[in-house]
Amino acid sequence: MLYEIRFTKMQGVGNDFIVLEDSRNPDLNWSSVATKLCDRRFGIGSDGILILSRPKSADLRMIMLNPDGTYDFCGNGLRCSARYALERGLLSKNGEKDRCISIDTKAGVRRAILHDSDVTVGMSTPSFHPKAIPALSSEEILDYPLELQDGERLTISAVSTGSAHAITFTDSLPDDDSFQKISSQVENHPLFPERISLMWVKMEGKNHARIRIWERGVGETLGCGTGACAVAAEMFRKNPDCNEVCVSSKGGDLYIQQMGNGELMMRGPAEFVYDGICHLKLLSDGSASFT
Repeated sequence: MLYEIRFTKMQGVGNDFIVLEDSRNPDLNWSSVATKLCDRRFGIGSDGILILSRPKSADLRMIMLNPDGTYDFCGNGLRCSARYALERGLLSKNGEKDRCISIDTKAGVRRAILHDSDVTVGMSTPSFHPKAIPALSSEEILDYPLELQDGERLTISAVSTGSAHAITFTDSLPDDDSFQKISSQVENHPLFPERISLMWVKMEGKNHARIRIWERGVGETLGCGTGACAVAAEMFRKNPDCNEVCVSSKGGDLYIQQMGNGELMMRGPAEFVYDGICHLKLLSDGSASFT
């Protein structure tokens, strides 16, 4: 069967997405074709797919898939989804400044506030509970010496901000070889049955962190909204007097504030890159090819 896929490429701090409207191809199994579409050499290329629709329970629904076809939640994708929905007619423009909408996601209903040039999204309250991550531990994983191959250990904390993240603080960000080797081991460690992302963190002040990002199912990315929030949550935990931070990655800066109820609010860019059309053929074995 042949499908005409109309898509929009968007990015937030270098985290790029293929944005699609579910109504255009409602019967397509997106998980089965995510790997093909996200491939940077033989496909469109992206860090993930965002599938948008209009549910009855919220203003918008966002389904996010990683390049390996697994379902996940993404803060940068949340901002891009909100911007797309308003600018491309999924939501009516009512002239309000700082428009607030609700978005149904894998991690629950989240709110987004659309400003003139960027978007603020509610990232809910982070959880250090091992069941939320999930992790095979009876206790919270805080400053934990994780055993790796060759007898090495890496001190990590683990937190869920809608997606699972391990955080490690270092005096300097790792070189490429160490980053690839250690990050892959952490992602696939038996302690985390659904795998985990790893945020490498170098503090550059009480309220400023610089990070290098390894996302589960993706590898290195330039930005990660849930990861930046995980880093902020760990900064807030270690320094209770701090309630607003800047987290810088290779793709840019995200600003994260902790509200009185513990909820994290993240502000950052959501930008259009280009629109396109591709033609996809689904094969009998479930795979896909471009035509």
